[in-house]
Amino acid sequence: MQVSLLPASAGRRWVVEGFRLLRRQPVPLLLLVVICMFLLGVSSAIPLGPFVWALGTPLLLVGLMRAVRAVDRGDRPSPKMLLAAIQEDGGRAVKPLLLLGLTNVLASMAALAIVSMLVGGLPDPGMLSTPAPEGAGTSGTSEVPGAPGVPGVPGTPGVPEVPVPDASMLLAPALFLVLYIPVQMALWYAPLFVAWHSVPPRKAMFFSFVATWRNRWAFVQFGLTWFAVALAVSLIFRMLESVFGEDSSMLAFFVLSPVSLVMTGALLCSLWPTYRDAVLPDNEPAAAERGPH
Repeated sequence: MQVSLLPASAGRRWVVEGFRLLRRQPVPLLLLVVICMFLLGVSSAIPLGPFVWALGTPLLLVGLMRAVRAVDRGDRPSPKMLLAAIQEDGGRAVKPLLLLGLTNVLASMAALAIVSMLVGGLPDPGMLSTPAPEGAGTSGTSEVPGAPGVPGVPGTPGVPEVPVPDASMLLAPALFLVLYIPVQMALWYAPLFVAWHSVPPRKAMFFSFVATWRNRWAFVQFGLTWFAVALAVSLIFRMLESVFGEDSSMLAFFVLSPVSLVMTGALLCSLWPTYRDAVLPDNEPAAAERGPH
């Protein structure tokens, strides 16, 4: 295998590629996304389900990338491709992939334990809400006749007070990310290295870390671009919500749900070009030599 050194702008191109690939075969790819979401929902509803889901995530990832690769090559994906890691090569990659899933689980638990010891645990989202003082109205705002409403300023009518989160609440998630991002880098390509290149799990994680580190600025732009896309969609939805008012629940059902499904599908599709452009077998030319996709 070879690792291509890509420019930072490749990160933005990967996001565009995700939407382009989804547009080629939207129905089959979105069907795969729905199947994965269904499996996630089922696993969340049964005992030890989240643990089983985490173990099996590398196998599903290989199947999804197999399907997106097929689309990129002009073929039509099918749901059975989700089982590619089990069906192909006699299921040789199943045990190593489960080992990667177990590694992810243990690393996550270790990171959470360290955060808990250093900071006192991850913040409870409910702690961010500010309880209303005794005697206050149910709106949680002060009633001052004739005073203008200023968003975020205490003591103004019709406008809730904005709580200021404690510094420790921000420190815990930040510390967890610092600890977990290297793990994610080691696991980013590892399932594909194991399934498609017969690399042992430990070496696969090492090669994955090296590959993502070499193209770290492209991945930074990849993450920032997806954050910008998600933020833009959220702001547009908030604007529509303010326009429709009481009908916002219908808006969420008919607009937000399909948009969220498409966004998830494009995100998963965009994972494939991060591999296709950066990691190549020895007998393939470099990404720069192949030209733009």
